[in-house]
Amino acid sequence: MKFVKKIRYYPFGYRISNGEIETIPEEARLVKQLFNDYLIGDSLQRLATVSYTHLRAHETRRHL
Repeated sequence: MKFVKKIRYYPFGYRISNGEIETIPEEARLVKQLFNDYLIGDSLQRLATVSYTHLRAHETRRHL
């Protein structure tokens, strides 16, 4: 029987380490910032720009 490796995508800000789900502090800070900015009334366009700029500057997202 042939086994196929599953490709998993974890929510932004999380990763698997030693079989446990853990937060990625830098990405978690961005998520918190985006939620706070949304709550104070920033537009979705601004939030998208902040996210894109941050991700391009740090290139931290991986696919596990």
